Amino acid sequence: MKKWSLCINLQGAMQSWGTESKLSFRSTSLNPSRSGVTGIIASALGIERDDEIALNELNKLRFASLQLNKQIKSVEKDYHTILNVPKLSGGIKETELSTRIYLADWHFLALFEGEKECLEKIKHALEYPRWHIYLGRKSFPPASPFIYGNALKEGCFEDILSQNGEYQLYKEMIDTEKTENLCKKIEYDIPFSFADRKFNQRSYYEDWVDIANIQDSIFPVKGEI
Repeated sequence: MKKWSLCINLQGAMQSWGTESKLSFRSTSLNPSRSGVTGIIASALGIERDDEIALNELNKLRFASLQLNKQIKSVEKDYHTILNVPKLSGGIKETELSTRIYLADWHFLALFEGEKECLEKIKHALEYPRWHIYLGRKSFPPASPFIYGNALKEGCFEDILSQNGEYQLYKEMIDTEKTENLCKKIEYDIPFSFADRKFNQRSYYEDWVDIANIQDSIFPVKGEI
């Protein structure tokens, strides 16, 4: 069956894509996590945090993220205080200090590959979301529409993205793909339940591509792309 790809804009003054955060230290990856973008789609569709069947359907899609900023952007640190935090030993701690890392003024494109019917449903949900959606944290709203222009493309990632370009792509591997000479990365980033924080392992690698065939799906930003 012919594959299709959906292009989703992720642009904002602040965004965070944590895959290794623990306790009061909240880090961020330098590219959108699959679990983070899946959470955006799940909220748009109205999928409950413990609905493992619905999340598993989203996990069947192939995922990639594209860095659209040619210039290096900022990684910032925020300082938080949290009041009335429950302690493991019982009781309440009045004040807990929290360090939170975030990306400042970055623009990505998230791409999902799969069957047209499923991607059309996701596209419509992102245009008319059921619940509030944000860029990794509730205080990080998007600065542009998630869906812009001709966002649904016929073809897999390899069909719509030309190789040897200037833009950095993080692309999930497929079973038939040759792995030699690739710098493979592994993270626990495939969500099976947001309620129980259950994640499976995913593999991806870095590539460099040209974006001429998907330019009409990218929200225009002056002087950057």
